[in-house]
Amino acid sequence: MCKKASAALSKSAIVFLLLVLSQGVRAQKPDYRLGEWVEDQFSVSAKPFFHQVVLQSGYQLLTGSGKDGRIVLNSSGSVSAAFSDNTLMNKTGFTPFFSGLYRISPNLWLGGLFSGFRAGEDVIILSGYAAEVIPGGDTENSKPWSIEVSRRNLEGADDFSLKTVSVTLSRRINFGKALLLYGIGSAFFNVNVHAVSPVDGNKFKTRMEGQVNALSGGVEYPFGDLISGLKVSLSGQGASIMLNLGTVIN
Repeated sequence: MCKKASAALSKSAIVFLLLVLSQGVRAQKPDYRLGEWVEDQFSVSAKPFFHQVVLQSGYQLLTGSGKDGRIVLNSSGSVSAAFSDNTLMNKTGFTPFFSGLYRISPNLWLGGLFSGFRAGEDVIILSGYAAEVIPGGDTENSKPWSIEVSRRNLEGADDFSLKTVSVTLSRRINFGKALLLYGIGSAFFNVNVHAVSPVDGNKFKTRMEGQVNALSGGVEYPFGDLISGLKVSLSGQGASIMLNLGTVIN
């Protein structure tokens, strides 16, 4: 058991490091400076940006595997794109994640996520925790529904701090070795902004709240001890794509 756990942890650590390092030169450089938006028009200009940040980081990230395994570890990365403003993709950039789940019971998983990356001169820390409920009795071989409730914090940006609470309801379908998922989610966010006006150079503070509703879908497929996955979240204003590679420890 110890050897198995050690091997799985080593694999996940290597995958995570490779993921972060491979994106360190180009994609992983989001621009979180908000000062170019004029204060009296800030809410109109900044809301699509926060919508994309929430869409990229506030939806289903953790996926348990029913009664198989005790611990699930994932290394993930996501990008987003807005339908009306392609420049927001450069501002939100690439976000790496490392997440884990621990099975408390056959239909309850608890877990957390962590991310650290640079945005301009800022060191960004994204952290959170989640609970995933998989309804069904102990005698069932498959549990097609999943409910995830999560809380996330994004800290470190000079111009803002963001908090998100999200709920996602997903349906699972076993298709051979592949696991298909689709569902719907809502993320509620509040953000404290402390930016500098580009007009007069004065600092201003404001608080914004909002809700992002999205459809989600994805597929996971095992390759030996590893599980690869692709997940998409789609809202009326944009979309985010997440790739993940994980492993299960029994």
